[in-house]
Amino acid sequence: MLVPLLKNVIILLLLCNISILSASDFTISSKDDIWTQIQLHGQNEVCNISVRDFQIHGNQILIDDKNCVSMINSKKQSIICTKKKTICKLDDEILNFTMGISTPSRAIYRKNIFTTTKGTPFKSSVNKHGAVLKSKSFTIYLGKDCDVSSPQFGKGTWEQNNNNFNITFSTGKIVSFANTKAPIKQCSTNSNNTVKLNSKKKIIL
Repeated sequence: MLVPLLKNVIILLLLCNISILSASDFTISSKDDIWTQIQLHGQNEVCNISVRDFQIHGNQILIDDKNCVSMINSKKQSIICTKKKTICKLDDEILNFTMGISTPSRAIYRKNIFTTTKGTPFKSSVNKHGAVLKSKSFTIYLGKDCDVSSPQFGKGTWEQNNNNFNITFSTGKIVSFANTKAPIKQCSTNSNNTVKLNSKKKIIL
């Protein structure tokens, strides 16, 4: 009786996307001022994950090898699993372990912070038109057609260049986010986005 009951409990947990957080699920393999490399341990399998320090550089989770799989569960939550899916963890669980945060809402808040190469933090939010970046002094709107507008800087374009996310305005001013993925996964240029950029470019933030 006990074995079938245990199997039913395990199946129920998997169906409900419930993750039991255990210290043995994670180990820290290395850490520096920016990145923390951790390992997620499943049943006879391990995947490597890097988490960037949100307090200084803005939060970011990167998968380091093919033994990790990034997915969206039935509750539309971002999760990372080992290759055979013997264990899966919410992004927030990974952040909580890495950063020592006990409150998921704090992790969600910091997850949406983007910090420029010159140290200016922007809070990010996503909507049906694209994304909005807001700092204490500036607001930048990112469109899905790689277009940009800002009350302070005017119009421009944005691009994801490898791990660097850059916003370039028509005046040539650049807002740069090094080692950062844009809040929009991708954009596509079209004929409506015909902003002419000044050839003299300068990173201002």
